[in-house]
Amino acid sequence: MKELSQLVSSIPASVTLAVNDKAKALQRAGHDVIALAGGDPDFATPAHIVEAAFTAVHNGATHYPAPMKGIPSLLEAIAAKTARDNNIHVNPQTDVVVTPGGKWALYLALAAVLNPGDEVLMLEPVWVSYEPMITLAGGKPVAVSLPSADNFRVTADLLRTKVTPKTKAIMINSPCNPTGRVLTMEELSAIAEVALESDLYVIADEIYEKL
Repeated sequence: MKELSQLVSSIPASVTLAVNDKAKALQRAGHDVIALAGGDPDFATPAHIVEAAFTAVHNGATHYPAPMKGIPSLLEAIAAKTARDNNIHVNPQTDVVVTPGGKWALYLALAAVLNPGDEVLMLEPVWVSYEPMITLAGGKPVAVSLPSADNFRVTADLLRTKVTPKTKAIMINSPCNPTGRVLTMEELSAIAEVALESDLYVIADEIYEKL
């Protein structure tokens, strides 16, 4: 059998899944182990969510939505959320796309803006999935190492040391996985300053915004 693509072969196995699988194996063997790697809660899906899912299926919600980017009521709910919680006003028909999870949203955002060889700045310590997602989208991940002695603070000068003519975007995550740190307004302003002066996209991963 012929080999897989060089791109796919260059992606290492997930450390998160390896640790999670090990924890689950120890649990099955009777050990008292708490699995923290995979972000899997220790409680079942709430009953009202389960009931809503079954109700939707029984009511025939088993076909492709129209439009394909998401059912109108969901698109409108997302637009209402961003306006209410983030003071970001978007058109639900043209500015919102529904994806099957946060990872797909990030990957599709990267795939939409990157050309082969484009560089993406990552604030390090960084979530382990960013690097392979950038690589699979054809980009080159560039780590911006934030000093622990300065509480992992982001500065415009630090970002500028990594910006090159090939830089296309900056990825941010706040609260940050793995440090838990929340970017300050000063830091967000520094990121915006560098993005504007170098014409960069900012891809914001805000999955933990309610923590």
